[in-house]
Order: sequence, then C-alpha cells, then structure tokens
Amino acid sequence: MKKKHVAIVLVVSAAVITVVTVYFFASGRFPVGWADKGAAKAADAGARSSKEAAVDASGGRGAREFSPLAQCIADAEAAIVRGGDARKILAELRAKLLASGDSAAAKAILEYLNSGRDCATGLLFKVGRDGAMISTPTMRTFLLDLLASVDPQTAADYAEVVFEAKTSADEYAICLRNLGRCDSSDEMKSYIAARAKELLADATLSASPTAGFVEAFDALAYSGDAGAISVLAAYLCADKGTALNMPAFIALDRLVIDDTEASLATLLDNSSLLDDRPLTRAGYFARADLADETQLKEAEAYVLRLDSDGDEAAYFFDTVPNLNFMIVNGILTDSVSISHDYVEERQTAALTALEAWESDARFSAYGKSIAKAVDRIKETTGK
Repeated sequence: MKKKHVAIVLVVSAAVITVVTVYFFASGRFPVGWADKGAAKAADAGARSSKEAAVDASGGRGAREFSPLAQCIADAEAAIVRGGDARKILAELRAKLLASGDSAAAKAILEYLNSGRDCATGLLFKVGRDGAMISTPTMRTFLLDLLASVDPQTAADYAEVVFEAKTSADEYAICLRNLGRCDSSDEMKSYIAARAKELLADATLSASPTAGFVEAFDALAYSGDAGAISVLAAYLCADKGTALNMPAFIALDRLVIDDTEASLATLLDNSSLLDDRPLTRAGYFARADLADETQLKEAEAYVLRLDSDGDEAAYFFDTVPNLNFMIVNGILTDSVSISHDYVEERQTAALTALEAWESDARFSAYGKSIAKAVDRIKETTGK
C-alpha cells in the first residue's frame, strides 16, 4: 500500500460524515491555545536580552563587522530590538535578501548565523500549509526558514550545526523540515526520525516545550517509522501533560493513517501500549480498512482480545470505520483530501465485515455492539 503523509483531510460527503476534530482521548474536546502558549514562550527562547542586542547592533560592546548584506540583517535586528514592527521589518529584509540573488543571500544568512547573534521578534512560531512558516519567534528561525528557500542544500548542511548545539527547539524543528525538503528518500526519513527522537528525549528542551518542540512529533509522523509508535505512546501518558499528549496523539494517528497495516501490527505485537488510553487505541484500530484482508485480520485479532462489555469494545464499534480526520498544518506532513467515493467505499467495506461477524461464532459475545454498528452505518449510508 502506498503511504500518504497526512496533515489536512477534508471529507467532502456531508451525507456520510462531517469533518470533525478527532475525538481526543474520548474527552470530546481539545484544549484551547496549547500551540500559541508554547509559541509565546518561544518568542524569547534562545534570544539575548534586548539591551545586549542593541549594544552590539549599534557598534558597541561585542559588535562584529559584517559584509554589507549581512549588515542589513544586523540592522533589521537592531530595528526590531528598538521596538519596530517585526513583521514589516522582516518582510523588507526578506525582499532585500531575495533581490540580492540566492547565492549572495545564502552567504549573508550564514554569516549572520555563524556570528551567534539573535533577537526575539515577538512573533509566534506558526506553521502554515505545506510546512511554510507564517511567522517565526526569532531572527535566527526567520533566517533558517529563508535559507531553505534560497539554498536548500546549504540549509540541510547547516542543520547539523543546529542539531549538535541543541539550544533551540524552534531552530531544530525548522532544520528537520529543511532536511525533508532537500531529500525525501527513505534514508533521510529515517535520519529525520532519529534526530526528532533526540530532540524529544532532551530533558532541558522537553521541560518547557515550545511550539517548535512539538513539531518533532510531526517529523516522526512524516518519517513513517512504525518503530516510533512506542515513543509516541509514551508521550500519551497523562503525566506528560496536555502540551505533549496532544501532538503525540496527532502524530500517532497520522502514522496509523499513513501505514495502517504496519501500525496496527505494532500495536498488536505490543498489546500493553496505550493501556492507559484504551479509547484512543480503539480509535486507531477503527481506522482499519476492512476491505483489506490483512487489516481485517488485524481488526479481528484486536476485537477478540477485548472485553465484550468494556468501554474499549463499545468505542470501537461506535467508531468503525473511523473516518474522522484532523485539520492540522504540520511542518513536514503533506495535505491530502479524500473523496465522497472513498468514504462510501470504506463504509460499505465496514458494513460487509460487520455483517459477516454477526454470523461468526467467534464474535457472538459482541452481538449487540455489532448490530448497533450495522444499524448506524446503514442509517448513515441509506443502505
């Protein structure tokens, strides 16, 4: 089965299913503003004090002599530190750098980055469609983003500097994206997954996760690494807190969507994973395409392990086929859409499988739940 990297899914069939936010841990709602809170913290992360930046930019203590184009970056830094409109200043700087040509722009950006200078912009770490940065919290994150546009290979090479320093989760996240943009090979995806795991394991950066930090979860989803499931499951534990629970949930859900067969096999082989999130696990197994022989067998093996009167079994039968998708902009995952025909095919396959289970002695204990699911799908599809 060909993998799809999913960030945004639009369900076009109002008669079959409405686009909804995925049921988060069976609570019925998502916490509000989690990304913005993290991004607000990131606005100051890694930046020197305004006083220090102002002194350096004005040619005082610690000032560094730059080439004319790199000096434009330093001047923009000074203007932001003085309280100027960061969005306007960065837009003008972007235009000036791009007008100079890709090679000159890349050289100036590297010159500034290598100086170690930075300043907070006061803007959020905000990702748009296809991983494009809408706003960035520091001058360095702005430049790392721009570097990928003017010289992708140099941006990928410089990522190693950021990875080794590991001082800013926001810079780290943009560099993960830069690598993925430059090289989409399976080898690179594995490397991105390894680097993302390193970021997630960093005790200092994970103690106060920024919006950039949580994009490491998206990088794991992009990698398609079924081995990352255990890592993501660990971040679903309640003691990790909502700021980490939620992006881990989204990333694991994407892994299940992108490679359902491998993901469900991993969950079956490691049956204790998500024991403290049984309804979340039920939602993942409800994503099985019951027209696919292997996925059907995985779903059957899972269901037959469940207590027929338990909440997990009830949630599985209330959800299957799980066609609820999140609308999320990830730093690496791509946007896709599904059609009305696809939704109908999945509903029909689920109905066929469930009706077969009704006459299968192995599923006799689940009879009421199966009948309820059959009625639900028939009502939805009009069959």
